[in-house]
Amino acid sequence: MPASSSSSPALPRPVVDFLDTSVLVEILDVPHMNAQRASVLAEMDRRLRARAVRPADGHRHRDG
Repeated sequence: MPASSSSSPALPRPVVDFLDTSVLVEILDVPHMNAQRASVLAEMDRRLRARAVRPADGHRHRDG
């Protein structure tokens, strides 16, 4: 019998991106297949930043 959702908090669902070969060759900078590399990297960066996990209280981790 599955645990009830009221007894434990739900875990966030993982986000999965499927990359087409055309995107992968841009990221890998394959010669003669990388004409849009800058825009692909910018889009990937935008997507990664959009899902960055930040502490709810606004504190950032500091080294040292």
